[in-house]
Amino acid sequence: MNPPRIRHQDTPPNKPPYHIMPSRGGSGNTQRQQDPTVVVVAFAQPRRRTRRRRAIMPVKSSASFRMTALPMVVTAQLLAAAVLTLTLVWVLHFRGGVSWKPTSNPLFVYTAHPLFMVIGFIICTGEAVMAYRIVLGPRSAKKAVHLLLHLVALTFAAVGLYAAFKFHHDVGLPDIRSLHSWLGIATIALYGLQVSRSPRVALLLCCKPNL
Repeated sequence: MNPPRIRHQDTPPNKPPYHIMPSRGGSGNTQRQQDPTVVVVAFAQPRRRTRRRRAIMPVKSSASFRMTALPMVVTAQLLAAAVLTLTLVWVLHFRGGVSWKPTSNPLFVYTAHPLFMVIGFIICTGEAVMAYRIVLGPRSAKKAVHLLLHLVALTFAAVGLYAAFKFHHDVGLPDIRSLHSWLGIATIALYGLQVSRSPRVALLLCCKPNL
């Protein structure tokens, strides 16, 4: 009697799933012994996302930050004093002073233009920027001084612009005839636009002192 045929399904040819072993009685019957199969399932563990902790900088107090910025503030004050001194020497000694009345020398009117521009845009604006480090007191007082200095700077710039137009009118020269004139008017216009929005911002900041 022929042994039964074993059908292999989806098995690799190198390793059959069964071993055919002869029986002990010597007959032609065969026994099938199945190899034990051990299935090992490996579960991939998800990677833990390591978040980098941002370094939290310690908040400095106003006094400590003022001491840190002290060298720069002192340097800026010395430079501002030097610029103002040199401008006054140039106006009073070399140009003969400032006059709004039409005299024999119309350059006296024009001399007011660089003088007031320097006082407004360099001195007052610089002091307004450093007001938060110079003024002692609560933050609301610093904001008020900051806004006031910007208004003073805009006033000086407007007077300097008026001096230039008055000089052109007295001499008979056309206005806005150079790139300097166009850039100057654009700068004053943008500066005035910024200052016009400052009171609303200042009121908002005063209502919310933490900002």
